[in-house]
Amino acid sequence: MGLLLACYRGDVDAVSEGLCSGAGCDISELHAGISLLIAAEKRHMHIVMLLMGLFPESLNNAAIQAFHDGNSVAVELLLKCRLILSSKYGRTDEVRILLHCGTKVDSTDHTGWTSLMESSCHGHTDTVRVLLEFGAKVNVSDKEGWTSLVLASQNGHTDIVRLLLEAEAEINVSTRKGITALSWASQEGHTDAVRVLLESGAKVDARDLGGWTSLVLASQNGYTDIVRLLLETGAEVNLSEQDGRTALIQASQQGHTDIVRLLLETGAEVNSRTLCGTTALIQASLNGHTDVVRLLLETGADVSLSPHNGTNALMHASLKGHADTVRVLLKFGAKSDVAHEQDGWTSLILAGHEGHSDIVRILLETGAEVNLPAFDGETALIQASLKGRTDTVKVLLEFGAKTNVANHGGGTSLIFASSNGDIDIVRLLLEAGAEVNLSADNGTTAIIEASEEGHTDVVRLLLLTGANVNLFKRYGATALVQASLNGHIDTVRVLLESAVDIAYKDVVISLYLARLHGHTGVVRLLLDKDNTGQFA
Repeated sequence: MGLLLACYRGDVDAVSEGLCSGAGCDISELHAGISLLIAAEKRHMHIVMLLMGLFPESLNNAAIQAFHDGNSVAVELLLKCRLILSSKYGRTDEVRILLHCGTKVDSTDHTGWTSLMESSCHGHTDTVRVLLEFGAKVNVSDKEGWTSLVLASQNGHTDIVRLLLEAEAEINVSTRKGITALSWASQEGHTDAVRVLLESGAKVDARDLGGWTSLVLASQNGYTDIVRLLLETGAEVNLSEQDGRTALIQASQQGHTDIVRLLLETGAEVNSRTLCGTTALIQASLNGHTDVVRLLLETGADVSLSPHNGTNALMHASLKGHADTVRVLLKFGAKSDVAHEQDGWTSLILAGHEGHSDIVRILLETGAEVNLPAFDGETALIQASLKGRTDTVKVLLEFGAKTNVANHGGGTSLIFASSNGDIDIVRLLLEAGAEVNLSADNGTTAIIEASEEGHTDVVRLLLLTGANVNLFKRYGATALVQASLNGHIDTVRVLLESAVDIAYKDVVISLYLARLHGHTGVVRLLLDKDNTGQFA
């Protein structure tokens, strides 16, 4: 009863739920036929299509009953729906019979699709031919502007495209989004369909609402043969979509070398820029398409151009780790010491930040200034140390990076590496002459940071190099206080065992904080040491 009531009310969701549930498997053809008849009588076309698709034989029961009841409306709706479904699935003989019986060829379903649209979309050439024989209108569109020709072109059904054009389908009609048959065929890579459309007079430079042309779409998606066809038919090579992206920019971004070459040979503007200032070279460099980068540069691309955000081609390639691209850019005159206009970061700092040691070496070997700071004082060495890039730190030190340079907050490479517990980097920096007791603006030192985080091995190494345990940062926190506060018992033990001149007030503070935070082991350790009377 639930299904029948839902069909009567036109409740599509309830019908779908009932059919998808286990109960849907137990529905008999008779029950389905009654449900179908009820939906048809109430003209609930969506439900009729749904039931007919799942229970095709139920049409017989429903149609016979409607005919006996003299319900011509239900009969007409049932036959119309059957025609549309038969066209969708390419049941050509059945379509012919239904049309001979007087079913209207241009009837539409609840979405506005006709039988011709369904068969064109799904590639049923013989069915399309029969529908056209019976006078199907070729230029009917649904609410979104889709026509049979657009659907056939999108799906690459070339024979159907040809049939529809012979039946005088409007070739340049577009969907509500402005997309034509040629645009769809170009975007989806249907070369034969594109050829037929062009030969039949499709506008080669038609744009959709976003300004995209068939050439830009085909170039972006890598369809070389289609790009060639469009250009041979007179496509304007430098047209762009509304954000300024041209066919060359899109092909370069995706690394379609053959298309880039073809576009350049046809006169593509190599330094064309989008609204945000990016170029084909920048996009190719960002994505590491070295062959495209070389081709663009050989054709006159300006290696110095940068978009409005200031990140030029070399910066992008350095940041993303594209070593071969970096080499090519440098060969063609890219300047490694150009700073980003917003933060002052150079290609070297970007590569150091990301740990691209090979690129760091390439940049330094070609003259990059190893100690050039960003606007906030950050250097490549500081960034590499901060991010734990051990191999990069080695390369930078090899080329003379200064270990004691601080950023504008006073942070040094050693302080950052110690805070992160990167003992290999700490060792490298100390061996290269890093000053172990340099402090940042807030007073923190390498040993305070390492103690706060519980990096015991780093603390031990710093102590061996002469770290002063009694230095303190803001609010008087020393290495011992920070280690005790956070319950790092091994670090506390190393600090106590390595120094006999720890200030007594620091022990008192450490005891208080350790007890406050429940670090019993630290409390016991501090009390044991206190009983020895070793504190000053």
